[in-house]
Amino acid sequence: MEKNPPRLGACYIRVSTEEQAEYSPASQLHEIQEFAARNNITLLNSHIYIDSGISGRKDNRPAFQQMIAAAKGNPRPFDVVLVYKYSRFARDRENSIVYKNILRKQCGISVLSVKEPIDDSDKMSILMESVIEAMDEFYSVNLSEDVRRTQKEKHLRGELQSIPSFGYRVENNHLVPRDDEAPIVHEIFSSFIAGVGYYAIARHLNELGIRTHRGNKFENRTVEYIIHNPVYIGKLRRMPAGKANRDYDNPQLMIVDGQHQALIDDYTWQAAQQRAKEIKAICRPYHKPASSKKSWLSGLLYCASCGSKMVSGGSKAGFVCGAYSKGACPVRNNLHQDFVVKLLKNDLANPEAIHYSNSTAAKKTDEKAILESQIERLNKKILRLREAYLSGIEDAETYATTKLSIEQEITAAKQQLANIPQPLSPDDENEQIRSIIADAVSVISDPAYSTAQKNTAAEKIIEKIIYDSRANTLQLYYRLFWN
Repeated sequence: MEKNPPRLGACYIRVSTEEQAEYSPASQLHEIQEFAARNNITLLNSHIYIDSGISGRKDNRPAFQQMIAAAKGNPRPFDVVLVYKYSRFARDRENSIVYKNILRKQCGISVLSVKEPIDDSDKMSILMESVIEAMDEFYSVNLSEDVRRTQKEKHLRGELQSIPSFGYRVENNHLVPRDDEAPIVHEIFSSFIAGVGYYAIARHLNELGIRTHRGNKFENRTVEYIIHNPVYIGKLRRMPAGKANRDYDNPQLMIVDGQHQALIDDYTWQAAQQRAKEIKAICRPYHKPASSKKSWLSGLLYCASCGSKMVSGGSKAGFVCGAYSKGACPVRNNLHQDFVVKLLKNDLANPEAIHYSNSTAAKKTDEKAILESQIERLNKKILRLREAYLSGIEDAETYATTKLSIEQEITAAKQQLANIPQPLSPDDENEQIRSIIADAVSVISDPAYSTAQKNTAAEKIIEKIIYDSRANTLQLYYRLFWN
């Protein structure tokens, strides 16, 4: 009997960007090809699957999933899947078991490691393979912890671990101010403190032909990132693992003293942060600037007859339905902005004029309880699913796909839970709402403020306004209220 009968083989290759040259796709493929030749396996060029720059702990490996899908073909396309090491297949034992069961039990396909040769016909191979995979998983987890620990220690020492921020270059692993960019950083902060917005600053820099270190044009968010970056006062910032780089208010944010020269003094920094907070409290920082609008009401008025936006015809002409001039609406709906100011003042003067729900706290509490119950239910569902799989009720493929779907639901529910703001008491809510409206109205009605400033104040409190000239009614929907 022939020791190694002829077989058709596929191979799976995975390498992450930070791994050593020995794990490169070319080196893995070379080793696999030699193993195949020695063991009477014909390696099919059409079934060479490569994932580059992807962790083995992730399920979203496109080439890997293509291989699994191909393996389910009828007739069977290959007899064995070759990997450089079992750690290339997966570093998570649970996923490894699931997918190997799919290949072996459902498809009749073996998985072999060329560097860890185990006789898959020997029952002891099950134990040996499990030990190898357990060691791989331990190594992966331990390595991740070591990397995070090293990064944290370097950060605490003030050592650079990323590309230099705008205004700096790297010299001997230290940040050094750039003579051509440092003055621009000064200008950005000075302009921002003086009242120039993110959009206007970005536009000005682009008009001058200034580009970021990646060669891109400046955007609103680019300027915002610079304003919030403590590197310019001689410090370094490190985000908690898994958090977005723009999560500026995260209490877990680590800020330490750097080893580089500051470009901005503390007074300028504090003034910029204060204005950034004011902008965040008033409006969305990335929308089109109010300075480009003809009236502080632009974008807020709607026609009751057709639902179209009303457009400004100038300060004297007031607002008219945008569809009327095109013949798409029978009603002109002419409205002057002073009428809106009068309505706002009347609402403030009459406590009964503004209708809103004071049940916000109860609603948020109910929403929180529902989400927490949902997360608990989904976690129990995963446990039941695992029990069903281990007892043989569910097959490996169903287990893998169902588990992934449930985990996605849990992630979404946790995100919703994290986004629920802390509720106010009815009295505090009432006081806050009327105070904010009063502040906005004082700006809107004061001729000393510019159109841009008035528009910013209006967008802070107004969601939309619907005007009906036939009924002579003005429905004002406040942004701050919950129905």
